[in-house]
Amino acid sequence: MGFTMKTSFAFALALSLLAACTSASTSLDDFDITRTASVAIKGSPLSQLLQPLGFAGWTDMNLSSSAEMQNQGVKPNQIDSVKLKLLRLKVSKPAGQDLTFFKSVKFYAESKDLPKLLVAHGGPFTAGQGSVDLTLDSAELKPYVTAAAMSLTSEVDGHSPAQDTTIDATVTLRVDVNVTGAIAGN
Repeated sequence: MGFTMKTSFAFALALSLLAACTSASTSLDDFDITRTASVAIKGSPLSQLLQPLGFAGWTDMNLSSSAEMQNQGVKPNQIDSVKLKLLRLKVSKPAGQDLTFFKSVKFYAESKDLPKLLVAHGGPFTAGQGSVDLTLDSAELKPYVTAAAMSLTSEVDGHSPAQDTTIDATVTLRVDVNVTGAIAGN
């Protein structure tokens, strides 16, 4: 039985679809988890030393059973890797406030029975810079994300701003899934 025009077309279509899936495979097995939080920093004209920022909502996060994981149908044992994709700080109040009151900011992943792990850092910040994407430290976060709870904590060096200041923060984690395990349901 030889190739017919119909068989050739179906074969070419199948090859095209396979090539498209193969070239896009780097994103087929990845998805993002994004969390936002904010913190109010008490202003002081006396320029007092800052305490850790303590973003509410970033402590004891159970990401392994998050809506994003459930929507993707992913179980913790199907995760190959988790890396930080973004950690952004942005002054939301007062208007015009910048981040120069920070000399440096460091964020860490923490979880019970795991070491404190530096994940992002930044500073000093330039005048007028009210928003910054921190430098990411390429840390592997899989053991933290698949643990019962993970916290993102901070260490800051600097002085309190002159006015009460609110900082909004966004963190995005890129989750890489083992496609074979996800398809097989393992």
